[in-house]
Amino acid sequence: MRARILAALVSLLPCGCAGPNPSEVRGEPGASHAALRPSPPVPSAKQLAWHELEYYAFVHFNMDTFTGNEWGSGTEDPKLFAPTALDCRQWARVAREAGMRAIILTAKHHDGFCLWPSKYSSHTVASSSWKNGQGDVLRELSDACREHGLKLGLYLSPWDRNSKAYGSGAAYNEYFANQLTEVLTQYGPVFEVWFDGACGEGPNGKQQVYDWKLFHDTVYRHQPDAVIFSDVGPDVRWMGNERGIVGETNWGMLSPAGFEPGAKAPAVEVLNTGQIDGTHWIPAECDVSIRPGWYYHAEQDGKVKSLEQLQEIWFGSVGRGANLLLNLPVDRRGLVHENDVARLMEFKAWRDAAFAIAYEAQAVFPDQIEPSEFDAFVRHMRWRFDAPREIDLLELGELIQLGQRVGSFTVRGANGAEEPRVLARGTTIGRKRLLRIDRQTLTDLWIDVDSARGTPLLDFVRAYSTPPPKRAPEVPPPAPTESATASSLPLRKAVVFVRAPDPGLAFRVFEATGLNLDALDSSPPIATGASPQANLGGLPPGGDLVIAWNGFVQVPSSGAWTLRPSNREGVRLWIGDELVLDGDDVRASADGCVVGLEQGWHPIRLTWVRVTAAEELALSIESKAGAAVVPQFGH
Repeated sequence: MRARILAALVSLLPCGCAGPNPSEVRGEPGASHAALRPSPPVPSAKQLAWHELEYYAFVHFNMDTFTGNEWGSGTEDPKLFAPTALDCRQWARVAREAGMRAIILTAKHHDGFCLWPSKYSSHTVASSSWKNGQGDVLRELSDACREHGLKLGLYLSPWDRNSKAYGSGAAYNEYFANQLTEVLTQYGPVFEVWFDGACGEGPNGKQQVYDWKLFHDTVYRHQPDAVIFSDVGPDVRWMGNERGIVGETNWGMLSPAGFEPGAKAPAVEVLNTGQIDGTHWIPAECDVSIRPGWYYHAEQDGKVKSLEQLQEIWFGSVGRGANLLLNLPVDRRGLVHENDVARLMEFKAWRDAAFAIAYEAQAVFPDQIEPSEFDAFVRHMRWRFDAPREIDLLELGELIQLGQRVGSFTVRGANGAEEPRVLARGTTIGRKRLLRIDRQTLTDLWIDVDSARGTPLLDFVRAYSTPPPKRAPEVPPPAPTESATASSLPLRKAVVFVRAPDPGLAFRVFEATGLNLDALDSSPPIATGASPQANLGGLPPGGDLVIAWNGFVQVPSSGAWTLRPSNREGVRLWIGDELVLDGDDVRASADGCVVGLEQGWHPIRLTWVRVTAAEELALSIESKAGAAVVPQFGH
């Protein structure tokens, strides 16, 4: 389509106004007519190749898979890494069958544990019990990706909570560059290197100042065709959230000068929308997990995102010109879980059906046009189908090789000789824009560009007729009852909690000063672990602390249950996604709260704020009949 559109545009211009070769659009200057000259910044060849990948997998699988954490401490015993049935070919097969084109692996997360036998660290698979220390996950994944026709990407965290060199300055930066060199020279081509800006304290209590130039130079020296992802690129940018949704307005440009990944990154709003006057081509990548967590937690087996959620993510990422990086939390066996696989295949079946037949609209060109009228013509181009088509989804794309230009647009449509009517409005288009419209029969479309940073040049206009959604029959839930049978002893202070499969109470402790309670998962704890009793013995005395648990509670029968904390002040309690008790709310009852719970397992989250190291905490969950259940906590 690209070559045909360019050829048609060039044919409209008089002699001496020839455009670029339609069969080889690279984005370099060469067209005499201003409309066909690049509007910088434009994507490089490797960025264009990255755009075409569109959808690929993030795999979070590392030490945190076996500790139940999201962020590890770096003090974990390497022998905890013990997958029972690790099969990277299963990952690759699932990704390929799901329609993905690559896999990015967390080769090293913040705890410093390396999934390859690094000669620079002892905190690696070589010290684990897996394959008696002879295993190499990167080798197995590299081979699997090559076998299944997928590209390989790698995530390495510069924050290393295990390395004693962390915080030392140049020595640690060289250490990290050496590890980058290992993974970039031993496992074949790498299409993307993924950095975040996490920068906390290391074992010596010091923070590291990262040498990003050194890191980037190391990547480009060993993998010149790889793109680098971070808050500010330099090749691909984070889009400001972990929901997988980029801005309704999404420019592929950003001005990175003066910014760095992490705390010195641009504002979230800027990352989400890009910048119309950005100096560099740094397009957006949308990262989101198929589950609530990035790493595997058994209690989230029933919380895989629904098909409807994945559809909205698709329209909010790929449908707005970004690439989608969907995380798969590989489980403790070393496999993509069956629930995740089932949803991925359901998602693939929906995409196959929705985009099965593309009705390509052809641009309607006059026999000739004056150069002075060219800009006005392409701002109100008419596109025609070969026959009347019943459609409910439109797909637009720009010639981003020559720069992204459209700032806002209106789509009108008509069936035959009827008066055109407005079908949709939007802001940016970029590489791809998907627009859902009311189902109707159309023969013609008009794309009216209302604002642009140059003469707009569309690459294609397509339309689809998507299948109607399948709706499961609604089954009313059973009416709750007031009766309940005892399932365990009532909870008391210092009660023993259980975190399957290991005994003990899993906890994370934070310093309360300056802590954002809504960002606990992205905040470094001062202590983590498991304790046989619910107390804070052995933790730093004095000062305010925050302690947090994630887990689940088993309710033996449906009914009304009272959730009563031993200390109401500063407590926040969620059942599922609902905040049911907020101890800082003056309206909260001193006796806790009463909620209706169905029989079965319920996710539960609990945080206590402003507690001290000497304080014991407990939570009772009781029915009116006096029966109690035991929360099982784990993170």
